[in-house]
Amino acid sequence: MTQVHFTLNSGEVQSIIEHSVKEDVSKNILSTVFNQLIKNQRTEYIQADDYQRSESRQSQRNGYYERDFTTRVGTPRLKVPRTRDGDFSPTVFERY
Repeated sequence: MTQVHFTLNSGEVQSIIEHSVKEDVSKNILSTVFNQLIKNQRTEYIQADDYQRSESRQSQRNGYYERDFTTRVGTPRLKVPRTRDGDFSPTVFERY
């Protein structure tokens, strides 16, 4: 079983809560958690941190694209990371 560890900046979460409409708070927190999770999955796939040189590197980072993700809470827009080889697919989305 894969274990996922990531850190959320408490200031960022507090800012989301303060600047969100009551209905959008949970949607914004959910999108922040999913974005961080997907970003960490890409780092695991590449086998190197940002700007780190490694001989075990699988690919290179290649920006982000936006995608809507429908949940019971709402439909947050996620920033999905890409890799240069195009083989990375986050586990959050099902393969078509």
